Amino acid sequence: DRDGSLRFSKKERGFMFILNITKNKLIASVCGVGALLLILFFCLNGTFSVTDQTVDPFAIEDSDCARRAFIESYGIALSPNPPAVEKADIPEEFDESYKDYEMLQNEMGLSLYDYRGKTLTKYTYEMTNHPESYVMPVYVNLFLYHGRIAAADVCAPNLKNGFLKSLEYFR
Repeated sequence: DRDGSLRFSKKERGFMFILNITKNKLIASVCGVGALLLILFFCLNGTFSVTDQTVDPFAIEDSDCARRAFIESYGIALSPNPPAVEKADIPEEFDESYKDYEMLQNEMGLSLYDYRGKTLTKYTYEMTNHPESYVMPVYVNLFLYHGRIAAADVCAPNLKNGFLKSLEYFR
């Protein structure tokens, strides 16, 4: 119309609906609804959203107590003796033995590939509840890198009856 208003009409089943609104009122209404939506968005942001709050099961405090608790969660009993601690350099390229060890780590959801070229800290504990531990020493190795378990295994380094297994084997 000439007064700057918009007129909408619709006839439906014998009734006529007329909406008469000025352009200024239309703009103000759209801005008001937009402002309301922005306020709701900022006030409720995160309230209804699903965020990725998964916990890394291999993140660990670098303490003897935390390492023992991780190992014992697999049903493994350890000697009270302190662990042997040494550095372990992971090569950039894996030979067959590292590829086999990588497959063993994959059983637990770990991968050494992320640690190629890095120096890890290896903690070796003596296992006391393995059936073979009465015949030969059985050890649990944990390899840590900056507060995360990079690899873990149970081994008996006996030439005749030795073995190397994933911790998953003991769950």
